[in-house]
Amino acid sequence: MNSCRECANAGKKVAVVGLGGLGHMAVKLAHAMGAEVTVLSQSLKKQEDGLNLGADDYYATSDPGKEHFRPLPVSLT
Repeated sequence: MNSCRECANAGKKVAVVGLGGLGHMAVKLAHAMGAEVTVLSQSLKKQEDGLNLGADDYYATSDPGKEHFRPLPVSLT
């Protein structure tokens, strides 16, 4: 498994699924390490929170305007 320093640094893209307890910490850490952070959530209810925590993008799976997502070049380990 990769450490955070290897996968969340400047020039890397990080997707965080869910903005709960661990999700909000992941956004803050990845942002602080210089990564481009995208939050994926079920609704738009926490969009403002995600962006305020440092996310660059926020996508809600229930948002009818975002039916097609572009693939993120990530490795899930």
